[in-house]
Amino acid sequence: MVHNGGVDVVPSGERKGLFVRIYRDLSRLTLHSPANPIISAKLGWTAFIGLLVSAVLAYCWSLYRNRNAKKQELRDGLQIGYKYSVIGSLLRSIATLSTILPFLFIIIHTYDTAGCNRRELAPYWNNRALVFISLWLECFFLCFFYRSTKSSFEQFFYYPCDLKDADFVSIWQKINVDSDVTCKKQTKLNKILSLFLDPFNKLSRVLNDEVSGYILSTISVRRERTDDNTCKAYFELFCVRYWYSENLKRFTCVEDQMGSNGELVNLTAYLENDIYSIPNISQLEQLKPNFENLKALKKQDSEGIKKEYKDGTVILSPILGLNSELVHEQYQSYGKNEINIEMPSLIEGLLNEILNPLTVFQLLVVASYTFQGYVLFAVKWVPMMIISIIANIRIHFIKIRNIRELAEMTGCDNVKVIRDGKLVTLHNSELVPGDIIHVYENSIVPCDLLLLSGSAVVNESMLTGESAEVLKMPISESESEKISPEDGPYSGKRYFLYAGTQVTAVYNNVGRGMALSSLTGSMNIKTSSTRSSDSIINLSTDLSELPGNQKLMSDEISTTTALVIRTGVSTLRGKIIRSILYPSKYSFGLYDQLPIAWLFLSIIVALIIFKQGNSFSWGLFTFFFALGSMNSTFPLYLGVLNTLSQNISSRRLFKNFNVKALIPTRIILAGKLRIMCFDKTGTLTNDHLDFIGMSPINTIGGDDQNCLLNADVTPTEMSTDYSIVLSEHDTKSQSIDYILSDNVYNIDEIQDKFKLAFLSIKSCTSLSHSPTNFGISRDVITNPRKYYESMNGNDTDKALFSVTNSFFEKDPTNDNVYIQSVSSGYDGLEKEDISTSSLEVLRIFPFDYNRRLMSIIVHCKHNDEYYLFTKGAPESIQKIYTGSIGTEFKQKLDELSSKGYYLIMSGYKRIEKSLLNLYLSLNRNEIETDLSPIGLLLFENTVRKEASHVLKQLVDSDVLPIMITGDSALTGLNAALKLGIVDETYGKIAVSELSTNQMGSEYVQWRCRESRELIADSEIYTKDSKFGNLILTGDCFNILLKEHNSSIVFFEPIRGSENLDKLDIEASCGLLQGKTKIDHILNRVSVYARMSPNNKSEVISLFMKRGIITGMVGDGGNDCGALRISHVGLSFSRGDASLVAPFNSSTSNLNSVLEIIREGRSSLASAMSILLYLVVYGIMTSLSETLLTHFAYAAVPDISSSFVAFFAHTLLLIGLLFNSPCRRLAAARPFGSIASFRFALAFLAPITTYIIGYFTMFNRLSSKPWFQSSKNFNVQLPAQNWFMRMDNIESTCSWIYTAIQIIATALCYTMGSQFRNPFFKNPFILVPVTINALVYGTLIFTGPNSFTCMFRANCDSENIKNSVFKLFGVTVINPSSRPFSGPNGSNIMPFSWRIEFVIICLTTMFLTVSLFSLITKHKEMRKTSVERQF
Repeated sequence: MVHNGGVDVVPSGERKGLFVRIYRDLSRLTLHSPANPIISAKLGWTAFIGLLVSAVLAYCWSLYRNRNAKKQELRDGLQIGYKYSVIGSLLRSIATLSTILPFLFIIIHTYDTAGCNRRELAPYWNNRALVFISLWLECFFLCFFYRSTKSSFEQFFYYPCDLKDADFVSIWQKINVDSDVTCKKQTKLNKILSLFLDPFNKLSRVLNDEVSGYILSTISVRRERTDDNTCKAYFELFCVRYWYSENLKRFTCVEDQMGSNGELVNLTAYLENDIYSIPNISQLEQLKPNFENLKALKKQDSEGIKKEYKDGTVILSPILGLNSELVHEQYQSYGKNEINIEMPSLIEGLLNEILNPLTVFQLLVVASYTFQGYVLFAVKWVPMMIISIIANIRIHFIKIRNIRELAEMTGCDNVKVIRDGKLVTLHNSELVPGDIIHVYENSIVPCDLLLLSGSAVVNESMLTGESAEVLKMPISESESEKISPEDGPYSGKRYFLYAGTQVTAVYNNVGRGMALSSLTGSMNIKTSSTRSSDSIINLSTDLSELPGNQKLMSDEISTTTALVIRTGVSTLRGKIIRSILYPSKYSFGLYDQLPIAWLFLSIIVALIIFKQGNSFSWGLFTFFFALGSMNSTFPLYLGVLNTLSQNISSRRLFKNFNVKALIPTRIILAGKLRIMCFDKTGTLTNDHLDFIGMSPINTIGGDDQNCLLNADVTPTEMSTDYSIVLSEHDTKSQSIDYILSDNVYNIDEIQDKFKLAFLSIKSCTSLSHSPTNFGISRDVITNPRKYYESMNGNDTDKALFSVTNSFFEKDPTNDNVYIQSVSSGYDGLEKEDISTSSLEVLRIFPFDYNRRLMSIIVHCKHNDEYYLFTKGAPESIQKIYTGSIGTEFKQKLDELSSKGYYLIMSGYKRIEKSLLNLYLSLNRNEIETDLSPIGLLLFENTVRKEASHVLKQLVDSDVLPIMITGDSALTGLNAALKLGIVDETYGKIAVSELSTNQMGSEYVQWRCRESRELIADSEIYTKDSKFGNLILTGDCFNILLKEHNSSIVFFEPIRGSENLDKLDIEASCGLLQGKTKIDHILNRVSVYARMSPNNKSEVISLFMKRGIITGMVGDGGNDCGALRISHVGLSFSRGDASLVAPFNSSTSNLNSVLEIIREGRSSLASAMSILLYLVVYGIMTSLSETLLTHFAYAAVPDISSSFVAFFAHTLLLIGLLFNSPCRRLAAARPFGSIASFRFALAFLAPITTYIIGYFTMFNRLSSKPWFQSSKNFNVQLPAQNWFMRMDNIESTCSWIYTAIQIIATALCYTMGSQFRNPFFKNPFILVPVTINALVYGTLIFTGPNSFTCMFRANCDSENIKNSVFKLFGVTVINPSSRPFSGPNGSNIMPFSWRIEFVIICLTTMFLTVSLFSLITKHKEMRKTSVERQF
């Protein structure tokens, strides 16, 4: 070596010699050499120093990158921008290399040590163990650090910058956690437990990368170049598109813009919270007329140029539509109209599972066993790891695949859109909010739309589960200036088309038919308050100068058109799919209290390790024993096993009962179900509704000419004048009282005597819009039963129309709909009878849930008259009659309702021909007034044959059934009495009524059903009330709910208080109960009647907020909101891809409710059993090793431990997953809390009997005169030479006894009892139990032979030499490689001891099973369903 300017320079020859020496040193390293390890202590220090250097560099980088950064307070939506950095990338590479190095070293070191001869390794084992422990700790803490800082680690190596220039964005989001659904109140026990749970919860949040309730996501920013050569920055997070806002100086999404009314170009008249303004819609630029195109269209029409609507053609449009600039701006903000759910790659899923802390810990434990030479002992954990990884990946992939199938929409590839004044054909993904599109028959709605003109018939079964098609009307029919596609005060779902639903028919005719218009040729869509002036499209005024434009307008504007309001994930369908893909976290007792189990197990493991550490003088072997104990004891696989169990239950429900679980995690909630709410019509009752007849309404004291509807008038009198109707002036000048006839007339008598009533029955229907109801054969029409089943629509309408011998016809030239009679329609000849007259449908007002009415305007061809017919709920239609309803009338209504009849009242109004145009343009508030009565229509809806049995089963199983219906209170009460929902043995019945005081304020009063007398509030709102069955109507519920939300308390004075002047003192002492009225009666309301869809959701929410697991069963439609929010929502929907509820039954069988509860209870019981079995198994195996060390300082053979781990642990765990539910539903629910006395007993019973039996066994063994303890021999051996301490009788007895008790424990947890079938009905339990019994019986009663020697039981030094297990000629297990090393040359047990040993094992097993069955049996009590305690 020479010096050059103070610098040492190695000559070329010497440099070659240096590399040669390094190569020679490396080449001399040989594997499995005890004295020369590949990974020495110096090399181990190299890995540690590398980590320190990386940490120092990372710290310096942190100081550099944050030198100018301002500290920002953590908040929801906080965004920080980062740019790519070369220095950061270099540091990332260094950090990655230094992180990989310890893992690479520990793999090499483990492999090198495991292959060494164990006897030769003994002098060098401690040195190797120190290196292994240091590498193990480095690897573990690296994984822990990476897991807890994963999201921060992703952005750490980027350089902070402004959001505008960012290549990556970190965004903090608040974690939404649903309220606890198991704990009703914060008890003292829960407060105490929270002190212990908080540290574990914080640790759990750290491992899940959560910080103070927030989660950090770092996303790559994309940029798209715009037309003006600028770049638009955006990214997608949780399927939501975020783009950079110049005004807000941050990235924003559609939801943020909607909430803050930000910089988005408002092309949909959006206000806030999914509310749209109809007056603002009229001002939208895209809806204004295009004069140039109108002139061109006029010229084409005059020249006879035929317009063809074909894909790829461009057709001029009379309105502007969106221009290209606005379209591009909207596209930049909203993105494509699609729900993009990426399927992760298999490699990505595998890496995520392998890097999971539990998997890493398992791998490191396997490495520790392998390092000790426990190769077979290490292999025993591999099956569970493989099962865990495969199961997690498979479940995740299946979930993503199913959600992608739900998100995909087939059949709606291309749509016709108006852009730049032209009608163009585009792919549905190119739609943006504000577009105007045409809607056609037999198409799939591509996004959420607001209907502007025309009407559409839509099948919404995918979203609502309702098989009946729905008529959608243009917004011109809206009576409010604000409208919303969601439930709420401005709900107007009848005007919106939802993405994914199917359009089965459209009606485009303007001026007549189902679309609203006037006969002038102009289409006006206005609000109720400004209908005479403001318009969206009003071409008649602006284009009056252009002759011939009326025809053009009729050709173009009459098309059914809609405004795009929401696209992609912003649609209702997208929101539902997002809620499934990213569900809110539910707080459930079993999972929330897991830290209690971890805390308790940590104490037990610490005690075991302390005891074992003393036995080994706290040598290095204690570390390896501690790892084994923690790995065995902690329930590391609980999560994946519970997920598998729920998925198995889900498949069982679908396979056996056609019940599809859209959210399998809800199954376990069904195990704690306490209240199940039922819709009445179509759910508790049959789908078929039978029309009984009509009870006419007569007049008293009015114009006698109105008696054309009087049942007492002869047919001759009835036919004199069909058109006499009271004028508005005459109506107001006369006092008319109505009475209800005592007679009920069938359909033939109605047609004969009440002609106008018959016209009302066959015309006032919503069936005329469904294409399914056209073209039905005469044979079906004349058969009411078949006709009912053939039609699609509302059951009430089908029941009425099916008995009229009428059918629908559509004029192919103008889409006008006619109602014809069989006797006149098909042959074209009409009889001189108004009841068989042809009726033209001019306008329909669909059923309104708030008004509870529907109306229709028809043209009677027989007498050329126009009529308005209305039908609806009696209490609603009475308000729009010209006269008044007396007390006697109401009493008759109540009497009929009490008999269970479903009642609908009808009325009519004759429309003067001169006023027809006005009636075709007015809103329904102005039309549905001053009606003349027709009659009361009676229907009978029989209950399902299985309903009574199902409800009785629910009550017997301590689940309270409650009815929530839209029917009247007395009709619902009648059905509830038949079904047993209302049981008079629990108390008297009271029905709520809405009344008004002198100040005009509404309040709730109660009336006794038997005496019809009013009841004082003090007798209702008290816990000692004798009225145990309450019927609450929707109007009254709204009043009580408003008081409840306003915390208006109803104080119930404690009876027996002698000094009422001291109420304040009594209240402070708890003598007064401060509850709202609804709190007082909630547990006694059996029937909720006249409930709107929003009311149903609010009832469910009331129960859920009290921590009560609540279910809802409905047939879709108005039940959708309640079905979605309930814990266990079951929809009777025939749609295969219905999103309406967590559970969907395609068979519409009420027994599905019982099956879900059975599966829920079975799943919850299995979850608790799996947890208990994992814990007890780990404690037993750790105790076995500890006690064996205490008594004999011996070890368990690795092959024996591996056999027990696989055949008694893994296989029995799999068997637990396949436990099927018990058919009998007990009046009890499985315990779902770890912090419970029952859980403690279930845990302590097998552990106690195990310890007692273990001590008994060793005491009996020590007392035998032939027995010589091996402890003195074993103590002299080094701790690491475990393989020399396993050939003795103590070891054999210990592991076989432990294995038998593990099986006994498994049988305890699979006995079935009240929630699952017994273990002997589960083949997945019987097979491993049988295998274990045969193996242990052979090992105990035979030997010495090669089989027993393979397990080191009943063996000696001679037979061990021949014990080789080969498979297909390949040696798999070779015990002969380890010579017999026992102190006595054999461990063969005398036959007498074998018999006694078996007796001890079986006796302990019997005691375990017996004790467990006694202390864990649930006492059956109907506290919820009968005592109403909740």
